[in-house]
Amino acid sequence: MLSEHCGFILCDARVRKKSHKPVCYPMVIRRGSLECWKSLIGYMFSKRNVDRKSLRIIEILRKDARTPKAKIAKELGITEAAVRKRIRGLEEKGIIIGYRALIDYRKAGIVFSFTGIDVEPEALLNIVKRLREIEQIEVLYLTTGDHNLMAEILCSDMNELEKVHEEIASMNGVRRICPAIVTEIVSVKKARG
Repeated sequence: MLSEHCGFILCDARVRKKSHKPVCYPMVIRRGSLECWKSLIGYMFSKRNVDRKSLRIIEILRKDARTPKAKIAKELGITEAAVRKRIRGLEEKGIIIGYRALIDYRKAGIVFSFTGIDVEPEALLNIVKRLREIEQIEVLYLTTGDHNLMAEILCSDMNELEKVHEEIASMNGVRRICPAIVTEIVSVKKARG
């Protein structure tokens, strides 16, 4: 349970824009409130909503989202209908939030950036709301690392990426942005099979 001094709502921005509403956790955002952050992280990771079979389905689909349901069923020793029902349940709960192809953006001529965004704590919810409206931001993550937020940004060229970064940097409450432009994919775990 969260400590008593954590009273506001913090929204988990890991969900994709336009797909599901953010998951909200009770939490106060205070500068230097390490106990609150520890409390939030403990709360988030204590809420496991899946059993071992569903976790295995997630692992299989994470490695290859095109794995046939019959193959998953055989591996788990359950029916294909049960696999379909479990996957549908995971999607409805927002645990599975989508399926994506892994793209070599350089070869496709697309500019891809992981951009760290540092924000003033009191501006976090407003910044998340505004970032979700930017078309080029594919995924937005709330993080505990060097940055409050990490954004996956896809643009047609460097000029467009620069404009997106300028838009983000100009938002009230954004302290700094730290872009990391992907120049090449050096390793991808291949599906086992």
